[in-house]
Amino acid sequence: MSEEHQKYSTVKPYYDAALRIFTDTTVILPPGSKMTLKNVALEAGKSPSSIRKDRDIFIPLIQDVIEMAKQMAERQAPGEEKVKDARQKTKKAKAEASDYKGRYKESLARELMLIKALDDAQRSLRSYEEPFSQHENVVPFPNPRK
Repeated sequence: MSEEHQKYSTVKPYYDAALRIFTDTTVILPPGSKMTLKNVALEAGKSPSSIRKDRDIFIPLIQDVIEMAKQMAERQAPGEEKVKDARQKTKKAKAEASDYKGRYKESLARELMLIKALDDAQRSLRSYEEPFSQHENVVPFPNPRK
């Protein structure tokens, strides 16, 4: 908390309340309360909605409360943020792997279809060429019934 903002009599009770919540020496709230803007206002003895984001005087207080909340969360459960990030990265990697697996299976299916089409075309060509392979100058006519 900066000294510049402590001199305002409007914000001082809120900073004191935030400090009491941070050090777990609350007077109004039960011990172990979370650091939120609502709890800071209640601990200061004010209305829960008294800290307004649209008022310039509260902007530094809001930033400080957010920073204190991060510090408290890290202190209560060290490494939880890292675990959360690792889970998100794992989830993203699994989704990408699943996407690549799907693409791989689709490409294999296309390859198999192309191989089958090529095999059918080669068999069809052989069936037309076999009767005429004995004579070099005979060309087969296409079958009009097919």
